[in-house]
Amino acid sequence: MEPAVSIATEPAGVPAGPGVVQVTFKPQVAIRSHWILLGDVAELSGLPEARLKELAAMRIAHVPQPGVERAVTPEDVRRRLRTGGLRATVEFAGPVETARVTAAIKPLSGDELVRFGHAFLEKKAARPGAEVRIEDPDVPRTLNVPDTGIELKADVSARRLVGLVPVMVEAWADGERVARVMLSYRVHARVTGVQAARSLEPGTVLAEADLTDAEADLAEVPEDAATSRDTLVGQRVLRPMQAGAWVRRSAVAQPLQVRRGSQVMLVARIGSVEARASAQAREEGGAGDIITVVNLNSKRSLRARVVGAGLVEAVMP
Repeated sequence: MEPAVSIATEPAGVPAGPGVVQVTFKPQVAIRSHWILLGDVAELSGLPEARLKELAAMRIAHVPQPGVERAVTPEDVRRRLRTGGLRATVEFAGPVETARVTAAIKPLSGDELVRFGHAFLEKKAARPGAEVRIEDPDVPRTLNVPDTGIELKADVSARRLVGLVPVMVEAWADGERVARVMLSYRVHARVTGVQAARSLEPGTVLAEADLTDAEADLAEVPEDAATSRDTLVGQRVLRPMQAGAWVRRSAVAQPLQVRRGSQVMLVARIGSVEARASAQAREEGGAGDIITVVNLNSKRSLRARVVGAGLVEAVMP
């Protein structure tokens, strides 16, 4: 059953009777938070103080956008008090029949938005060994936001943070977004990578003389380009490379330690128990690669990890 709530409009100065809450609207209110509370727009009396505090904290509606006015009416209050479980009679008194509500606002300068987006992008675009420079966009217009605690947040959707990078900067208040602006920064990054010093054929085991360092704009360098020669020396080339080509991590692998069709020693470990058997490799692989081998005794195929030259370890399911 709905709580019994009656609405009456009484002239100013008429005292609230027993079990009656009297609501006196304030004519004009500028609110700093994101919500209109009953206590913001009206003076309450007639019930115990603790209950009046509860009623004053009830949310009536969202604060309107900056520059917009909203009228809070007796019907708005009646509806909210009903859903809040009030069983007392409600009387409206005072010289005004509605409260006119606006948002108390403060300016959020475009310079502040640009600085926040720049700092956010600077952290995101940082890369070991890279020299990063960011060009700021034109300063956007000043935003009007609620005059309360504002939290700025930023997000970037670009997968690669180089060239023209859009950054979304948002202003949040009381857990809700109140404003946002898209800012486009230009990111320049110089990186040092590794190039082939000569033409390289598949199967080549890389030596120091096969590689050279080169510097370029990040936009010109593949994402998986190697940045250190030390990590490449001793690796084998998987596909042809021309002299001057960037050495990509996907184009090299560990040297082959097991060749397809070769006989290998298969080791199986269960706890402290170790068993060994001869097996034949059905695939080639370098250290750490998982390949298929066939146990020559049981003729069973299984997966094994290459751990050394001619040595594999069974991968237990």
